[in-house]
Amino acid sequence: VLAAAAWRALPPDALALAPFRARQSLADRLTPPWLLATSEGLTETVVVMDAPGEGKTLFTDGHPMSRSTVSAQRYMRAFVHVPLLHLDAPRSVLVICFGVGNTSHAASLHPSVHRIEVVDLSANVLRHASLFSDTNGNVLEDPRTRVFVNDGRQHLRMRDGPALDLVTLEPPPLPFAGVHALYSREFYELVRDALAPGGFATQWLPIRQVPEDVAREAVRAFVEVFPDALLLNGSREEYILVGRNEEPLSREPAELARRLDQRPAVAADLAATQITNATEWFGMFGGDGASMRAATQGVPPLRDDRPRMEAARIWFGTTGMPGDLFDVARVGAWCHSCALADPGVDAPPGLADHLRLLDALYDRTSSARARAVRAQRPQPPGWTVPLSPDAYRAAFARSPYLRALRKARLLPDYAGFVAAKSQPPSD
Repeated sequence: VLAAAAWRALPPDALALAPFRARQSLADRLTPPWLLATSEGLTETVVVMDAPGEGKTLFTDGHPMSRSTVSAQRYMRAFVHVPLLHLDAPRSVLVICFGVGNTSHAASLHPSVHRIEVVDLSANVLRHASLFSDTNGNVLEDPRTRVFVNDGRQHLRMRDGPALDLVTLEPPPLPFAGVHALYSREFYELVRDALAPGGFATQWLPIRQVPEDVAREAVRAFVEVFPDALLLNGSREEYILVGRNEEPLSREPAELARRLDQRPAVAADLAATQITNATEWFGMFGGDGASMRAATQGVPPLRDDRPRMEAARIWFGTTGMPGDLFDVARVGAWCHSCALADPGVDAPPGLADHLRLLDALYDRTSSARARAVRAQRPQPPGWTVPLSPDAYRAAFARSPYLRALRKARLLPDYAGFVAAKSQPPSD
């Protein structure tokens, strides 16, 4: 009786806030105006906070799932803008996992899109969409949007709508229960079957959050279904897998510029997330299907009946990531006029230096095994000579994204850059 009385005396949001009270950095934010909402749904508790300097953040079961910062919006919006700018007139998009609506809103900015299907397992998450209206544009109220409270995989099996130009998703982190079903080879086969010829699949790849071998298996599942794939640097250490159905995946700067001129709202959206020019756009390139297949050779793909991610704890890259997935020298596979091996091409200004600096990030966060593989690769022309101080400064002057990485201490100053490049891989 005493226990029941004590339970009834708890405030209604006691369970939702319990994970935060043990974390000192968040405990002082559990009051208005920073605490915007708490609620309990059938499958999760939801907390929305608006912390100073961090933007609005959606927490489910105490874990930060999505937020409205520029860094978060950069990769979430790239899920849509990168594939749809390859298409003349995309019409239908499926967004699995709504989050705070950044990706769905990005789809609504393409004028030819007439159908946006939003699928989320949690009606509770969808109910909080209006709290993020300043960045999601109330996309759930857009007449083109159709909302389904369902499992994303089951939605693909059940839908009878038109073939899709894009299926995009950002599931919860890989080790969460049940998430392997959205990273398996069988799932990607379902996605491919739902796509129109030339349609795209894009997905979040948090390879720093699981052990290296599990990350390789996740990538292997994707490239076995979408061999002509891309690995992009979405934002900081948030990576994006891009695959295409039946057609090659390539784009040239002139064509990109033409399509951005035709879609001014998309151009403005990209600029707001530090993708301001062709150098920033093609500078997202990390690797292609060939580099990912080479890095996963002999690795079994994640399968429905082999859910290894379920047994992996959240890792956060304590032993390094599979950095040999990245090979920026192959950027010509995406943009032929950007090929680093051909100094005579008319590449975007400063692209080689931009990629060279990001390559330092991939190298710094690689495991010893991956660094050893990367060290054996031939270098693009001129890369055996250290980057000059003037070229280093010019690269940062051109790129707000590189400046943000340096501010976050993900890229070193010039002395640190030169020192890191001169060190052999360690074991």
